[in-house]
Amino acid sequence: FQGIPLSDPRIIRAQYAGRQTQEGSYSDYYPSLHATYEVTDRLQVRAAYARTLGRPDIRHLAPGIRYFANLQESDLDPNEMRPRIVASNPDLKAYTGHNYDLSVEYYLDSGGVISAGVFYKEIKGFIGSRPAILTNELADRLGIDRSYVVEGWELRQIANLSDETIKGFELSVVQDLTFVPDSVGNVSVFANGTFLSTSRSGNENWVTTYVPGFVKETYNWGITYDKGPLDIRLKWNYRGKQMRAADDDGAIGFIGSPPIVWNRLYDARLTTDLNVEFRFNRHLRLFLNGRNIFNEPVDQLRVTAFSPEHAELERREKFGPLWSLGVKGQF
Repeated sequence: FQGIPLSDPRIIRAQYAGRQTQEGSYSDYYPSLHATYEVTDRLQVRAAYARTLGRPDIRHLAPGIRYFANLQESDLDPNEMRPRIVASNPDLKAYTGHNYDLSVEYYLDSGGVISAGVFYKEIKGFIGSRPAILTNELADRLGIDRSYVVEGWELRQIANLSDETIKGFELSVVQDLTFVPDSVGNVSVFANGTFLSTSRSGNENWVTTYVPGFVKETYNWGITYDKGPLDIRLKWNYRGKQMRAADDDGAIGFIGSPPIVWNRLYDARLTTDLNVEFRFNRHLRLFLNGRNIFNEPVDQLRVTAFSPEHAELERREKFGPLWSLGVKGQF
């Protein structure tokens, strides 16, 4: 209970009255099929199908209701300020997906590989958070005191909200730099990219071009140097904007009442990683790994159709580079 005096009798009733026990289960079959066809010695075509499931987070399943008495901007109308109740949902079901993949790989004379692929995914029962004005019916179903209805509290509850469609393609190139003299060492480069298109159906409050948790475009590229016992890898990773997944408060970015539309996103980000390994012998290796070595920030945006770009930044976080130094042994 946040912002509610401990002397409020509703706190005691919420903690000790109206205890409920709920059970749930699900079962199904999840087949997969993979096939490879060798067109030539250098050209291969791969196809795959899989039916998969995604289980709800345990924090969203465990029964629990939280009360935030401090006024917050309403998800239903950003022009209003309301206290908020956040409820989990023990009735959540796993979401399921049908996944189709098709790719082509070509192996070059110089030892490199060029590949391209397309994919299509259908996800049923995607999990998210749904905003609503608390009513007597909702309060009774969740065991919430009806006095919160009179005070105009807003409710967020995790639920199986919508169906998602994800389609896209991938490109990848790996190539040894054969023009580099052997005396210098072995040098190779790689690059790949993934591009997504997403759409949603099943909930009118979620009309958006972003699906929580998915990144529309991702690029990776890097260079590898190897000579004798020394191995060095330098890699860059670019991630496009990403809608935030549901957090403890269910705040994942919603669309308010028309014509105001807003989403909460992670901004696009480019990071650099470094991996160095020195082999003393076949049993012992020393390694140094660095992630985000230039300390690129994580920017959280609050975006509307009308907000200028300079006003979109909601929060900036810097966690610093992550370095690890150690020894690997294999015996």
